[in-house]
Parts: sequence; C-alpha cells; structure tokens
Amino acid sequence: MSRFKYLLAIIFLTIIGQTTPVLAQERVNIYFFYGQGCPHCGKEEEFLNKLEREKTDINIHLFEIYHDTDNANLLKDIGETLGVDVRGVPVTFIQDEYVGGFYNEEITGQQIIDKINKCKEGGCTNQIASIIKQEQNDNTNKLNNSEQNTTSNFSGATIGLGVLLLIIIGFGIYKIRKN
Repeated sequence: MSRFKYLLAIIFLTIIGQTTPVLAQERVNIYFFYGQGCPHCGKEEEFLNKLEREKTDINIHLFEIYHDTDNANLLKDIGETLGVDVRGVPVTFIQDEYVGGFYNEEITGQQIIDKINKCKEGGCTNQIASIIKQEQNDNTNKLNNSEQNTTSNFSGATIGLGVLLLIIIGFGIYKIRKN
C-alpha cells in the first residue's frame, strides 16, 4: 500500500506542476505591446526600462504591433483568450494581469508595480506564455510548409528545365548526324 501512496503523491505533484501560477521567488513576466511612434508607449517603455534596472526579478518581453502583423495577431489572440479589449496601445500584461494605456509613473506605473508584487506573492497565472509558444509553433509550421512548397516547386522547375535541355541537346545531335 505504501507504493500506492508514493505513486499517488508523484501523480499529484506532477499535476500540480502542470499549472502555471507564479510562486514566490520566481521571475515575473511582463508582456509589453506597443506601437513605434506612439507617445504613451514611449513613456511606458522608459518606465519599464527603469523598472528593469531596479528589479532583477522581472522579464520584459517587447512586442511592436504597428509594423509586425504577427505581434498584432498575437495581441488579438491574447485579448480573446483573456477576455480583454486590446484595441489600443500600450497594452501591458504582468503575467495574465492586464494594464491598458499609460498615464504616468505615479498612476499607471504604480498599477504595474502592484501587479508585479501580486504575482511575486503567487497570485497570478501565466496563460500568455503558452499562447506565445503556440503562436511560435504555428509560425514554425507555416514556415516549414512554405519551405516544402518552395522546394517542391523548385524541384519541379528543375526537372522541367532538365527535360527541356535534354530535348534541345537531343535535337541538336539529331541535326548534326543528319547532315
């Protein structure tokens, strides 16, 4: 029976390990979606850079959406998954905790710090990490399929060109022998 309890304990710990709440002492992920040239985004980026220098327990991930459609689609997917309206920038997620816009360090900056502290105490989940991983896998699959199609088209063109070349050479040899 003790083996059974031991096995149950391992299964329980494995299941608990599959959830992604942030435990104390872990680094907190900040996902910052911005647009190049957006003045509020620029203010928040300065704030986040300062915060990153002060706090060693955060990871800041930057996603520019004006010129990168993959990042814009990622933001849309995250918004749909978390049930958050993400129509404007800046948009910041501290783990799965949402902050929209940026007014100044005293107001919005403090909201960000409060959410970081909440996550450090173990009060946050991080679904965004798995959404990003899924998007990366989807993009890798699209790239691989695109490369396969390009290779197939290249191979077909190469074979066609080779056959045409053989026909021309054969016709040339035929003409030479006929004369």
